[in-house]
Amino acid sequence: LVNQVSPKIIEKTTVPMKQIKLVCVLPEGKCVVAHDGIQIVLFIFDDRNDFTQKIVFNDYDASYELLLLSSYKHKTSSSTPTYIVGVSSHKNTIFCWKFFFDKGSKVDLVSKASLPINSQIKLAVSVEQWAGSNKRCYPSSDLSPPILLTYSDDGCIMYWQLNMKYDSNNLDANKELWMKEVVYDIGTKEPMLIKCGPQGRAAIVMKKGNNYEMTIWECITKRLPSAKDFIEEFSEKIVDIGWLFTSNAEIVLAISTSRKICIYTQLRKHHVSGRSSWIMFSEIENNSALPISAISWENLGSLIVANCNQLRCYDKWLTEENMEKVSSITGVNQKKYPTLFHVVDHLNGPLPHYHPTFLLEYIMWDQMDLVKQIFAHLYKFLIILDRTNKPIERILPLPFDKFFQDNMSTASTKTTRYNVLFGEDSDEEGSQENLLEFTEKEANFLIEKLQVISLPDLSPVEQAQLLALVNTINQVENQKRSLDENGVRYVIFMRRYHYLNKISFGIRSPGLNYRDMNWALHSNSQDLLIEYSIQASGGKFLWKDARIHGIFLWLRSNESVRQQMENVARNHYMLKEERDPTDCSLFYMALRKKKLLLGLWKTANTHREQAIMLKFLINDFTEPRWKTAALKNAYALLGKQRYGYAAAFFLLGDQLKDAVNVCLKHLDDFQLAIAITRVYEGEDGPILKSIYEDYIIPLAIRTGDRWLASLAFWSLNQRDKAVKAIMVPLETLCDKKVETTPLTTDSPDAALVVLYKQLKDKSIQTLRGAAEISSKTEYFFVLRSIFAYDRMGCPLLALHLVRTWTFSQQSDPKRPDHILKSRRRTTIFDIPMADSDGDDVISKGVVNFDTWDWNEPISPVSSKFSKHITDKSDDLFTEEPSPLVSPVTPRRISFNDNSFKDSTNEEDIWGWNTPGHYQKLNSYNSKNTDIFANNNEETLGKGDIENDAGNNATLLYDVDFYDYKVSLVKRLCQVTIIGCSNGCSRKSRII
Repeated sequence: LVNQVSPKIIEKTTVPMKQIKLVCVLPEGKCVVAHDGIQIVLFIFDDRNDFTQKIVFNDYDASYELLLLSSYKHKTSSSTPTYIVGVSSHKNTIFCWKFFFDKGSKVDLVSKASLPINSQIKLAVSVEQWAGSNKRCYPSSDLSPPILLTYSDDGCIMYWQLNMKYDSNNLDANKELWMKEVVYDIGTKEPMLIKCGPQGRAAIVMKKGNNYEMTIWECITKRLPSAKDFIEEFSEKIVDIGWLFTSNAEIVLAISTSRKICIYTQLRKHHVSGRSSWIMFSEIENNSALPISAISWENLGSLIVANCNQLRCYDKWLTEENMEKVSSITGVNQKKYPTLFHVVDHLNGPLPHYHPTFLLEYIMWDQMDLVKQIFAHLYKFLIILDRTNKPIERILPLPFDKFFQDNMSTASTKTTRYNVLFGEDSDEEGSQENLLEFTEKEANFLIEKLQVISLPDLSPVEQAQLLALVNTINQVENQKRSLDENGVRYVIFMRRYHYLNKISFGIRSPGLNYRDMNWALHSNSQDLLIEYSIQASGGKFLWKDARIHGIFLWLRSNESVRQQMENVARNHYMLKEERDPTDCSLFYMALRKKKLLLGLWKTANTHREQAIMLKFLINDFTEPRWKTAALKNAYALLGKQRYGYAAAFFLLGDQLKDAVNVCLKHLDDFQLAIAITRVYEGEDGPILKSIYEDYIIPLAIRTGDRWLASLAFWSLNQRDKAVKAIMVPLETLCDKKVETTPLTTDSPDAALVVLYKQLKDKSIQTLRGAAEISSKTEYFFVLRSIFAYDRMGCPLLALHLVRTWTFSQQSDPKRPDHILKSRRRTTIFDIPMADSDGDDVISKGVVNFDTWDWNEPISPVSSKFSKHITDKSDDLFTEEPSPLVSPVTPRRISFNDNSFKDSTNEEDIWGWNTPGHYQKLNSYNSKNTDIFANNNEETLGKGDIENDAGNNATLLYDVDFYDYKVSLVKRLCQVTIIGCSNGCSRKSRII
């Protein structure tokens, strides 16, 4: 055994055994269990590290060759037994012994059992293999955590848990002792190495040709399918892997070959490029003549490297050489981040409150007042520094409780102001905080300052985005009263896009994304949105500007569509000093204004094609002869690659479908195809429908773009599918087979949850669409969104979703009376219904359900496809019996039965009792105490449960790996001390 003291390694003691094949150190630290292939022996040492006692496991049979020797202790209390586990491939046998450190020297065999699988175990590893912030450091009420991982010859990875009673620390002998938690298939090729990491991750190394492939599998909860999070190939054999879980809940991965060690960390979601979600940010070369044989992280962040019979220790501090190397890889200023873990925190830690990504996500949740408070807080802080002429080393965050004021509004600020006026209420400091305002004066100051200073933890690009956001919100605030919330979202993202393109000199974005277009589609202020879009484009709307903003995808009024098409056509004609009618021919032909186009040609005296076009356009193209002539000219123009002009001649020959095909295949512009079809054919024509169904929806399925899919279905008036496209597998919504590219991880855009919340009860169609989504699918979608927010560096938003999301009572999609029960006053009746007199519309507000046929699908799809309308996932849940647990330990949910009900409340069919423990986090900032300090199970009784109508969903009950729950709360705690001095946020690092 070794003990690391600073950067030195000293010998602590020796294990008196000639040969050791397997060894494990018990949690007490003074006990070691070793296996030499014949017997298992427990060694106990005293405070002077002298050998005092030796216990032989007499119940072990040497014919059972062990693959793994591991220990597990549920609680750190000395009264809690330590379980010693031995795994053998012979009959898939697992031995389990119990040992009390303070109750004598007896080791009892609890169980010798075979795992309930038909295949043979090839590898077995302990789940808790990482160093750093282990879950044993925190009180846990999760009585069945996964503790073993096995690989069997059928290619399956399985996580196993001990089946423990809820009212005892002893194992339950009356049921199956070992239960499978997670199963996923990695193939029958046996892996060379498996190392488990925190938060349900496992690094698996396999031989691939002449190279070695390391794959990180992620499985935070057994309810969601396991997924490949990262794949990396090495030309050299991987000899060992080490995981480190830092004090701020970040993950560091060290991968060692015989000659070097590569160190990786996760990236925030918005840093991810393509499929890469991890980055190698440091490398250690082996300067020894001996090859590296093993590596191990030490809890304080040092890395111990074994070179055969040598041990080396690399500490956490960066050398000058490594600082430059890390800076070149990460783009981080090396002077500010002296250790490797400072860099890890920058790449994967919680974002500061003034970070543009953080602010944009809150804008998506319609928390504009909170964003303005953050800006006002930043203004106040910079004013103080400006007066004292001090450099900006750190910026204190907004008080933690501000993020949990669910109804932040101007009214609340006014109420506080009146309370102060009449001498009511709280302390002066809190009142001043509530009275912070963000007006044009503060915005102009921030715009001026952000152009000359650098804020901590922001790159130059991120600071430019923050500057764009301040400028945009300042502009939008003046028009906010005339815009609805979706209109505000669209205008902010639209103006931010234009501002960033104006100040950036690199590659510019081709246009707004489909997320921004969805906000415009569902806005009731579309006339203002068009006006602001035209202003942002310089006052003239050309086709490239219309495509950037996607106006022909989100404009609902056909009159507005025609008006904007006329504007585009006129602007294209007026663009050049020498007028060229060919520039606007396609748009005017789509508008069926051949005579106007003919007039333009009469004025084009300098154009070399004037005479030919005047002679040709004067003919009557309703006659078959001239239609044929127009089509011949169109094909000739295709041969000359004049695609836009060719499409215009197809329209002249009344062949809209051919013109659309030119736009799709040759111009690769489906927005242009949509635009000309909407003005030429109208809103309900077959060609417009075919563009959405045959091109746009398959495109959305291939790319996994749920925003585009929802927009397309909404435009087809298939609003039920527009809601379902947000979360169900997209391929189930299309009756045509579409080849999809499998993604390594299924991490949705977290803002989709905002769209779903807004649309699900907007109309009767959307209510039915939401009812056809199984409760299980919705639950998983929200759970993924929570993880996505955490990966983005926004754990406060993850907690907000946990606290505020409500699941509606499950409705029967075949029962219209069930659907109507969940409607609101603003819900639109967009399904034809018959009243009691048999008319085709509701004239008296009475719905005759006998004449309302629910057997036919709402959306115009074939009866053959109607079987795919309802999501076939398991709808209902059951909850395992569980006591109320500590404020940070969620209950466990299982889906083993066809009912979804809480064992403590039979009427609560959704199973969401609402513990107020997450709301207790509100007082964390003021108390500034460890959130785990008071973790007594008796602190949360039934009287503390808030069972109001809202039924806040404590979604983290379903996270199987307790360290993930710990990490999320730790990240929440970290955001309250972002920017503290090196003394209070010190981290570790290797050289």
